[in-house]
Amino acid sequence: MDNHTVNKLVRRYNSYLGQFNVNYNFLINPWISPMWSFIFPGFGHMLLGMFLEGYILMIWEIIVNTNAHLNEAMLYSFTGKFELAKMRLQFSVHFSCFGSDVWIHT
Repeated sequence: MDNHTVNKLVRRYNSYLGQFNVNYNFLINPWISPMWSFIFPGFGHMLLGMFLEGYILMIWEIIVNTNAHLNEAMLYSFTGKFELAKMRLQFSVHFSCFGSDVWIHT
C-alpha cells in the first residue's frame, strides 16, 4: 500500500489486497460496519474483508449463545413465561460472561 503516490483529494483507497483479506473497491458509510457488528459479531469484519476473524467471531458467538441458552430464555420472556426464562438463565450464568468478551472485541 505504500508504493503509490498520495493524492490529498482522495479520502480512501479504492482497494487493498492483503495476504489474508481483500477490501473491495466500493465505498461504504463508516457507520455500516459497526452496525453490522452490533447486530451479530463477525458481520462487520466480513464486510471489511477480514473473513478469518469474522468467521471466528461468528462461531464463537454461536457456541456461547447455544451453551448459555440465551435464545431459549428470550423466547420464554417474549411469550410471557418469565419464571421459565429465569430458571433457564440461572444455570448458565458462566457462559453468558463469555458473550460479553465477543461484544467488547467487535
